[in-house]
This record gives sequence, C-alpha cells and structure tokens, in this order.
Amino acid sequence: MIIGERATAGWRFVGNVVYSREMYQHLHAVILRTVRHSDTRLIVTTYTREAGRVTFALPDSSTAAGNRRRAMLMPLSVVECVGDIRPGREIHRLRDLRLSPPLPRLHLNPAKSAIAMLLADVLATALREPQPDSLVYDFIAGGAMMLDGMTAGVANFHICFLIRLQQLLGIAPDMSGYRPGTQLDLAEGTVRAGAAGPAAANSVLSVDDTAAAAALSRMHWRNLHLFKLSRDQRNAIIDTLLRYYTLHDIPLATLKSLSTLRQLF
Repeated sequence: MIIGERATAGWRFVGNVVYSREMYQHLHAVILRTVRHSDTRLIVTTYTREAGRVTFALPDSSTAAGNRRRAMLMPLSVVECVGDIRPGREIHRLRDLRLSPPLPRLHLNPAKSAIAMLLADVLATALREPQPDSLVYDFIAGGAMMLDGMTAGVANFHICFLIRLQQLLGIAPDMSGYRPGTQLDLAEGTVRAGAAGPAAANSVLSVDDTAAAAALSRMHWRNLHLFKLSRDQRNAIIDTLLRYYTLHDIPLATLKSLSTLRQLF
C-alpha cells in the first residue's frame, strides 16, 4: 500500500478523495499504436489481457525519463502497467509502466522491427472490441517474444502470424474440403469444386493458388522456416491475406507499414 492511502471494503482513499478500487487495474499489455497528441501528450493504443483493447494518455517530454518511456512504447512491446480505468471514458490514464519482458532484438533488428510495425497495424484495426480475450493476448505476446528470439524463418513470420490470427478471430477459411483441383472462395471462406470463372473478378482463387493456400494453412512457429518463398511469392501471399481480412470486415486494404516490409522480403 502507498503511504498516505488506505483501502476499505472495495474503496480506496487518497487523502480526502475516494476512488473505487475497480478503477485501478494491474494490466499485462501489448503496445499496438502510439500517436503524438500534442507536445506534451501521447495517445497509446494497447491490447491487454485483463481489459481487452484500451487507449491511454501518457505525458511526453524530451527529458531522459520521457525518452525511456517512448522506448517502451514501440510496436508489439510487451509491458506491465497500472491502468486507471473509468467507465464511460474512451481514453484512460496509465502509470507504473515497465517492459515485461524486454525484447531488445525486436526493435534493434530492422527486419523484425518492420514486421512488428505491420502486425501492430493489423492488430490495431482487427481488435476493435473492448472485451478481453486471454487466448488472443497470449498469442500476440507470445508471438512478439518468439519474433524477438528467432534466428531462422524471420522472413515468413508475418505470414504465419496472420494465418494463425485468423483462427483466433474466428474467420479462418475452412480448408477441410480441399482436394486437388478445388478452389478457395475468399468471400465465403470455403473451398469448392470446379471452375468458378475469373478468379480476380469473384474473389475465388485459382486452382494453383488454392493448393498454395492449403499448404500454408499448415504453417506454424516450428516449421515456418521450411517454407522457401521468393519475395514475389511473399508479397502475393500477403496481398491475398490482407484481401481475405478485408472481405471479412477487417479493412486492411491499405497499410502504410507494408511498403517497408515489401522492400526487405
């Protein structure tokens, strides 16, 4: 307990001011987006294990403390903090911010940093609801830690992440009916037999692209380094994945962070 404060029956007293204890929450969070609101304030979008998507306001300055704070707010940083969560507010207060754990390689490595930026952009759009989902949080935080320590297969990490994220969001295509010669309907999220006309016109993948999608659906953290893909193939896969998300009400048609990644991989 902090000196000068006392807690009784669910309430917290600071001097003569009474606060509901529920306002203060210890949170595990992943940083999704940081925007400068003014010369003295940052707006930080997070996804937390305990409260889902939460947006915080943080003071900013050019001091050493301000520089340290900004360093903890990089995309996909994993932090612990105390949130002052108040019903009815869209932006909340945050304090006692610390990295948990530090991920030094994630932001010092240009390739990993570019991947983190893209995935954070995707998540900031995809995770719109405030309701918490511990499985989603654990996947994101675990993925950030995985990327930080990864030495092989880094170029495929974002592909694997986006494929696995579809499952957690409940929009993954049903590939159980795949057979050679079938085609994946991106809008319906299912495969079907027979020619379906021009693929680009009706969101149905070609037979060859459907075969590639079936193979990619088996990608996971332990085998992603085994997928040998060219830059053109990676770009085509990412374009298809983002198109699929957009068709399923997660608009990812234009992401500024994608251009940097295209140049690297």
